[in-house]
Amino acid sequence: MATAFESSIPPPARPGAATAMRLGYSSGNMGKSLVWSSFESVLLYFLVLHGGVPVTHAGVLLTLLMVWDGLADLAIAYRTDRTGRQDGLARLIGIGAPLCGACFALIFAAPVLGGTAFSRTAIVVAAVIGSRIGYTLCDVGHNTLMVRMAASERDSSGISALRLIFSALGAGCTGLALAQVLAIHDPSDQRRAFVAFGVAGGTIYLSTLLIARGVTRHLPATGREPSRGGAVRMVRSLLADSGYRQILGIVAVQGALVPFFMRALPFLGGATMSEPAWPGWALFAITLGHGVSLPLWMSAARWRSSRDILALAHLGFIAAMAGFALAFRQPAATACLFLLGASLAGMSMAVWALLASHVQSGRFSGAGGEALPMGLFLATLKVASGIGTMLLAAVLSACEGAAAGGGVGNPVLAASIGLPAIGSAGLLLVHCLGRSPGRPA
Repeated sequence: MATAFESSIPPPARPGAATAMRLGYSSGNMGKSLVWSSFESVLLYFLVLHGGVPVTHAGVLLTLLMVWDGLADLAIAYRTDRTGRQDGLARLIGIGAPLCGACFALIFAAPVLGGTAFSRTAIVVAAVIGSRIGYTLCDVGHNTLMVRMAASERDSSGISALRLIFSALGAGCTGLALAQVLAIHDPSDQRRAFVAFGVAGGTIYLSTLLIARGVTRHLPATGREPSRGGAVRMVRSLLADSGYRQILGIVAVQGALVPFFMRALPFLGGATMSEPAWPGWALFAITLGHGVSLPLWMSAARWRSSRDILALAHLGFIAAMAGFALAFRQPAATACLFLLGASLAGMSMAVWALLASHVQSGRFSGAGGEALPMGLFLATLKVASGIGTMLLAAVLSACEGAAAGGGVGNPVLAASIGLPAIGSAGLLLVHCLGRSPGRPA
C-alpha cells in the first residue's frame, strides 16, 4: 500500500504558525548559530593556539567531524522517518541540547584544567567530538520542524528569515566576544577569556534549543505515514528529483567556498591587518549586515521568487568581495563587509525557503518522510563545510613560515577573498544559464 508521502497528492495546507511559536522556534537558531560560527571561525584558531593541536591535525579533525556529522544526519533522519514517532524530533533536541552545550563549554575550559599537556589536549578533542554529536542530534530535529511550520513558499520565506535574524544575533555575539578575546595579549588571560566564552555559549545553546522544543511540542506532524523503504532506495528517489539535486549543489558550494573568508578571519588579525581584534569586529560587521538586511529580503520575497533572490544575493556577494579587495584597510572596507553580510543573509534565506517548499510539496516519490530530505541537505552542507575547513588548514600550512606581510598580496588573504568570489560567480553563472532550483528539468 502506498504511503501518503509516496502519493502524488501534496499534504493538506496548514494554517501559519502563531507568532509566539515562530519566535520561540526561531530562537533556537541563536544558539545553533553561536556554536556553528564558533566551529567555523574560532575553533581552528583555538585548537592551534591554545589546544596544543598542530594546524594540519586540527584541520583534519574538524573535517572528519563534519563528514561524520553529515553522515549521522542521514542516519538519524532515516531512523526518524522510519519510526514515524510524533515526538521523534523533540526527543532528538532533548538529548542533543544538553550534550552539545556541556561539551562546548568543556572545549574552552580544558586548557586551564590541571594535568599534563597531553591529557588537556585529549579532553579538548573529546569535547569537540561530543559537542559535534549533540549538535547533530539537535540539527536534524530543529531544522525538520521548519517543514511542519511552513504551509507555503511565502510562509517558508518568512520563517527562514526569522530564523536567520536569530542566527545573526548568535553570530554577532560570537563576533563581539572574539573581538574582546583577541584584544587580550597575554596568553593566560586570553585562555581564561575563552573559558567565559565557552560557558556562555554552551548556556545560550542549551536554553534556546529547549525553548524551541517547548513551543513546538504540540505542532502537528505533516500527516505522512512512517517510511518502510530501504535507505538506499529512498536516497536514490530523492536524488532523482532535479530540483532537489540543484538545491544540494547550491548548498555544497555555499558551504565549502562562500564562508572561506569568515573561517580565515582569526588568522588575519595580527600580521595581515595589524590589529589583533580586527577579526571579531569584522565578523560583527558582517553579522550586522546580515541581521539588518533580513527585513528587506523578507519584503523582497513577497514580490520575487526565491530563485531571483538567490541570484541577487550572489551578485551582491561578488561586489562585496571585489570592493573589499580594492578598499583594503580603508573605511570603505567596512561597508563592503556589511554588504557581504547582507548578501549571505539573502543566500541563506533563499536556499532554506527553496528547501522547505520543495519538501513540503511532497514531490518525492518513495523517498520517505519529512526528515530524510532535510538530513541529506544537512549532510551535504556539513561535508562541504568540512572540506572548506580542510582547505583553509592546507592554505595555512602551505603559508607557514612564509612572509605574512600585510596587504592583498598575502596568500591567506588572497585565498580568503578569491575562493569565495569564484564559488559565488560559479553559482550565479549556473543560474544565468537557466538551471536554477525548482525549475522543471
